[in-house]
Amino acid sequence: MGCLGGCLTPFLILFVIGIAVVVIVSSGGRKSAPSGTREQQNVQEQAPPPIQQKAETESDDQSSEAAVPTVAEYFTDKMGWIKQTDVLNAGMEAFFKKTGVKPYLYLTDNINGNTEPSDEEMDAFAGDLYDKLFTDENHFLLVFQEYGDYYMTWYVSGGDAAEIMDEEAANIVLDYVDEYYSSDMGEEEYFSNVFSMAAGKIMETRP
Repeated sequence: MGCLGGCLTPFLILFVIGIAVVVIVSSGGRKSAPSGTREQQNVQEQAPPPIQQKAETESDDQSSEAAVPTVAEYFTDKMGWIKQTDVLNAGMEAFFKKTGVKPYLYLTDNINGNTEPSDEEMDAFAGDLYDKLFTDENHFLLVFQEYGDYYMTWYVSGGDAAEIMDEEAANIVLDYVDEYYSSDMGEEEYFSNVFSMAAGKIMETRP
């Protein structure tokens, strides 16, 4: 009997230590950063090294100073990127049909002359732009600003659009922007796929 009690003591010590280790390991992992308002969110991304060369070439060859801005139902292109409007429109229309929210893409290489705008500048610019472009609250505006090896995306959801295009849905769009950025697709196909693929995934997450 005495041996049994003595033998169990090391076992209990090891058992307690094991539980402590499990608790410590389990407490790790990523933590989500606090989010801002639902209607207006931002994601600032610096393109990874393999992408930088592509972005630099596009921005240098087709800057907004050399391009005549193109304004269409679904986009404004100040970069001179969109040559095949029907290709881009196909994805935008698919987004509209699936979500009921009308998308709009704004392409530029600067924000009020600044090629590396701050969050505050992007926030003010996107908010003002929404008010200038639309008279309703059912639009999802995506501002895509790129210059050299740097790009930013910023979105604004109208009050009605936010019922569908909340933070989770908007982040799905931004995830596809990042995922497809390094592809060899042309700009029209790139943004068309971003919106059409995002729409399908967004509606899958709806109750």
